[in-house]
Amino acid sequence: MSRIRLFAYLPLIPFLIAAGEGPPTTAPPLDEDGWAVGFERALDTDLQKSEDIRWASAEEVFLAVPGQGVVRVSFLGDELSWEQETTDGHGVDEIVATEHLAASEEYLVSAAKLFSFGWKRRGEPSLEQVYSLFESLEDIDVQVDRYAILGLRRGLERVLAPDGMIAWVGRMGTQSFSEPVPVHGSMAGPGALPMSRCMAFGVGAVRFLGDGSLIVVPGAESGAYHYSASGRLLATWDTEALGVGVDCSFDMEKDLQLARNLAARRSYLNRFRTAEEILVLDGVPNLVVRRVEKAGTRWELIALEPWGKTSRRPLPVESTSKLAHLRGDVRDGQVVLLIFDEAAFLPPSDPLHAAAQPSRLIVLEPAESAREAEGRAPVGGAHR
Repeated sequence: MSRIRLFAYLPLIPFLIAAGEGPPTTAPPLDEDGWAVGFERALDTDLQKSEDIRWASAEEVFLAVPGQGVVRVSFLGDELSWEQETTDGHGVDEIVATEHLAASEEYLVSAAKLFSFGWKRRGEPSLEQVYSLFESLEDIDVQVDRYAILGLRRGLERVLAPDGMIAWVGRMGTQSFSEPVPVHGSMAGPGALPMSRCMAFGVGAVRFLGDGSLIVVPGAESGAYHYSASGRLLATWDTEALGVGVDCSFDMEKDLQLARNLAARRSYLNRFRTAEEILVLDGVPNLVVRRVEKAGTRWELIALEPWGKTSRRPLPVESTSKLAHLRGDVRDGQVVLLIFDEAAFLPPSDPLHAAAQPSRLIVLEPAESAREAEGRAPVGGAHR
């Protein structure tokens, strides 16, 4: 696959297959009281193109802003204020277009959709290390000093995904950095064709759980997978049975058409219900599933529970744009969401650009908690 191709660009019962260590040991999901919006604010012009979000502290979040870097945004006061954490560019300590981020108490990790990811200790002025190890990076996460990546690498002979591996883990630190170790492979085997066909579509996710285990949702092919901290497969869920996923089995001709034509690509993607994010609520991984309707874009949560059980509930957020997307994070039961409109990334001459909806920062709380806390600012706590 050429570099030009790269730059041009989840009454339903899943089957739970337990292996080795048995089903995931997770707490039950939150009750059915629903959600309430505890905070909502449109982002200013400088932050309109934000594409990822993580809690930074009780009243702060990190945002990944392509072309700008990572910024830390404060909720305090009547207006949002923000400071630069990393800077995009072509330097050895910079990423060209920061579109993914993840954070632990000690580390901040950021990545482009293509080629590069890097890390720094929180509080440092810039990225300490940047690595060009991947052809594409679909999602990243971090826990303590471990990172996880959903993405594709080339082999020594420049063959894409020669062993079919698509999910990886490694360790950060100046003295302890480790090369990414593969933990999950494509069902298609060498070449990982489904993911390579839908490269950079933004339909997969990875997320650590509190015990150090990892959830992998390829998105471009069926399945959600739970791996122990040591890399042992614990369980799988059939996302096809859940009605979630994108058909990425098309041929090269369709691949090139979707790579070259944004309108065609987004029209194709909008035909499917896709997993955009994983939110860990009370220890249970929840897929954030996007669907496009006549009136715009809607989202719901699908909890991946033990013993083959799942539950669904809507998220109380929506957008009139059919190009809207969502990213989020959880801290002490509070969910922070970033909703952004891909139309904002189109050239100003495109009619859709003028109709782009403002990006929004939203904090959700369980409805009962929100009623009790009515009138106070969002308060967070320790990370997952």
